[in-house]
Amino acid sequence: MNAILSRLITESYDAVEAESALSFQPTDSALQKLLEAGKAVLSSFPYKPGACTLMSAMWTALIRDNTEYPIHAVAGSLFIDGHHLFGSDSTANQRKGAFKGINLDWDGHCWIIFGNLIGDVSLFRTAYSNASPRVLKEKVLSVFGEGRGLFVMPADTTTKRGIRYEPKYVLTDDEITGLCNGALSMIENQLVNFPGADD
Repeated sequence: MNAILSRLITESYDAVEAESALSFQPTDSALQKLLEAGKAVLSSFPYKPGACTLMSAMWTALIRDNTEYPIHAVAGSLFIDGHHLFGSDSTANQRKGAFKGINLDWDGHCWIIFGNLIGDVSLFRTAYSNASPRVLKEKVLSVFGEGRGLFVMPADTTTKRGIRYEPKYVLTDDEITGLCNGALSMIENQLVNFPGADD
């Protein structure tokens, strides 16, 4: 997968960025920062299934804005036990406009890479919701149980657990900014519409 990621990061950034991202080996301190930022996304973003691009962009931006660690939001397909769950529709490969602002109808999946680690901050919310495909819900409940928020693990570990990520595109800085603006708009609307918000 590293060769694919190298090409995709180079296409969205440059070869230097690709080398930096793929040679990065997260320390315990870096991993702690990543987890803290992921928890901040979970605590602030509305509880919505299918918001992977918005939540992954927020997670990426929090790390980039507050550390020097290389991190990237990656879009592509998700397979559960060989089933092509997200990213099988032709719209998943039509990126024009898909990663700017709010787009909950995009068919693919989005996650982050942090050195050799894959991080997913939205999968559990989707799996636990009524909108979850049955195969995803059953996989998450059998492997992780209930009440989980996010996970960070090596790509080969996710594959061994029957969860395979297939990268097809690395989001650019401009796309991450657009998605973060969309996410902030959703957060602000949630606060405005929350009962007692004006008390």
